[in-house]
Amino acid sequence: CDYNDIRSPFDFAFHVCIMGNFNFDIPERRLYQKICYNVLSPMLRLYRLPIDRIYLHSEVSSDKEKCPGEFFDKNVMLNHLRTMRLI
Repeated sequence: CDYNDIRSPFDFAFHVCIMGNFNFDIPERRLYQKICYNVLSPMLRLYRLPIDRIYLHSEVSSDKEKCPGEFFDKNVMLNHLRTMRLI
């Protein structure tokens, strides 16, 4: 994918889109579970990627917007990955 706001080291990265504006909505627990179980864990296992290679859009973007939103908690997502023992 080519995004104008993402610097070149991430040009060949996997990009996972989460629909919603989490500056206004609080993600449900089920959202974190589905992301971890159906998307992140299989990708981490298949490509042997360490968990510390997961970044939010706001962590790699030059855009100042908080994405996926203020209420999306990366630590909750990472804890789901760890406790599910899928990685």
